Amino acid sequence: MDDVKYNIPTGKDGGGYIMVWRCSSRDAVGALVRIQGIMDQYKYRDILQPSMLPHGNTNSPPRWMFQHHNDHHNDVEVLE
Repeated sequence: MDDVKYNIPTGKDGGGYIMVWRCSSRDAVGALVRIQGIMDQYKYRDILQPSMLPHGNTNSPPRWMFQHHNDHHNDVEVLE
C-alpha cells in the first residue's frame, strides 16, 4: 500500500523486540503467547500446557498429533 495514512514509522537499533508463540490447527488459530525472558525447556512446557493442549483438544479431531519445527528447545526430556 502506497497510501501514506497506512505507513507506520519504525525504529532501527534499540527499538526492542518481543518473542511470541502461537499454535494453529486446520480449523482455528490458538492464542498468541508472549515469551518473556530466556526460553528453556521449562518455559516451553509452561507455554504448551495452558495454550496448545486446550487448543488441540477443542479444535482438532480425536487422536490429534502435535508437530513442531526443529528448534532445539522443543526436543527436551522434560516434555517427553
